[in-house]
Amino acid sequence: MGVSSIEQELVKLFSSRNGLDMSNKTVLFVEVKKVINAHDPVGLISGGAPEDEYDSEIIKVTRLLPSDRKALAEGIHDIFVKSFDEQSAGGIERYELIAEKILERFSAISA
Repeated sequence: MGVSSIEQELVKLFSSRNGLDMSNKTVLFVEVKKVINAHDPVGLISGGAPEDEYDSEIIKVTRLLPSDRKALAEGIHDIFVKSFDEQSAGGIERYELIAEKILERFSAISA
């Protein structure tokens, strides 16, 4: 049985260096997932998509950390534009609160 692309991305995430140990990286992934799914940037979750719909984007977002709020918001926006399209992703404003919430959780985890 082959390894899924999500599993491969998780391996890359867990081998990245962002100052967190393995268990905290797992917690970080879960916390970023909670924020992204709650904000549902392109409306997939509210449209009935499964909870793992944004997992590949969440992995990419998690790799952006640590970052400042503006850079993170821009990075998240870019990820969603590339994964979906400009119209579906919406403007950068949609991602500023998402970035703020992710940074709050990252700070709590990395403290």
